[in-house]
Amino acid sequence: MTKKELIERDENGQLTVDVAPEAIKAEIQVSIDKLLKKREEARVKYGKLKRTTFETIEDKGMMNPNSLYEEYQRIEAKESALSSAERTMISQIVVLSMQEVFTRKIQEAKELSEALEKPAIAKKKRTKRVVNAKKTTAKKSAKE
Repeated sequence: MTKKELIERDENGQLTVDVAPEAIKAEIQVSIDKLLKKREEARVKYGKLKRTTFETIEDKGMMNPNSLYEEYQRIEAKESALSSAERTMISQIVVLSMQEVFTRKIQEAKELSEALEKPAIAKKKRTKRVVNAKKTTAKKSAKE
């Protein structure tokens, strides 16, 4: 596959990007890690904290990228049995992760597109250095 084949445009000329679920799941893991870190910092600063939706999802064993991604698909299909707060939390985590992945991929596609569309800089034709310029003028003046 060439670089040009990786860049696609829709009917309006906008860049489109195809993103694998694995990229989204990797970003979901980053989001989970950030949330865990913030929660731990709050525990250190304030001591014991009230239970939140985050803990209930964690207690159900769903606080991993695969579970969150699959549950998000059930939420979108209106088939989830979770509470409203749990559905909202999962949706926020997954949607923010998707936005991050798509933003990064679109930026990469724009940069690649711009690099491919730039005209190649033509090399200047090299000219010979004139070393004997003084000798030539000296010979002309000698002949005159």
